[in-house]
Amino acid sequence: MVGVGVVWGAIAGVAPAWLDRWMMRLVDAMLATPRLLLVLALVAFTQRMSATTLALLLGFTGWAPMSRIVRARVRELAVADYVAAARALGTPKSRILIRHILPGTLQTVLAGAVMAIASVIPLEAALSYFGAGIAPPTPSWGLLLLDGSARPLDAWWLILFPTLAIAATLMSVNVLGERLQRHDTLGSTES
Repeated sequence: MVGVGVVWGAIAGVAPAWLDRWMMRLVDAMLATPRLLLVLALVAFTQRMSATTLALLLGFTGWAPMSRIVRARVRELAVADYVAAARALGTPKSRILIRHILPGTLQTVLAGAVMAIASVIPLEAALSYFGAGIAPPTPSWGLLLLDGSARPLDAWWLILFPTLAIAATLMSVNVLGERLQRHDTLGSTES
């Protein structure tokens, strides 16, 4: 979930050094654990799941990269002149974080969220293809590929069109993410 990553990264970005180190070690542990393995282990307890449950599961296992990105941006913005001015005026740390630092992370969060979508699409398709994802009759590109793989010559379109749809969606999401990152990079150099 983007929200969990943003909150965790924002807190780590302004926390004392000892707390920041502890929080980032937890993030490192999440990043070191293969996401597919973690999701498969959790799916083993529930068997097939609904689309909502799978979306929540993929969200809760994917918050660590977002927290890293937000933490870096918060630390960058925390030394900006306008933040130093707010500190000099006696503004409380929580207000500085909410009113001055977090709005500056919005473009970064949007770009990171779009790129996270690009990583989840093939993961969901693979889980559904291997029988660990969304339960039929709910439509899924992975389930369509599974149906087509049983008879690749007779129903070739069940393999071709879901594959093209996945590829087109991923390319579109990646282009959007790159544009948001480029806009974020230009915006951060201007300020």
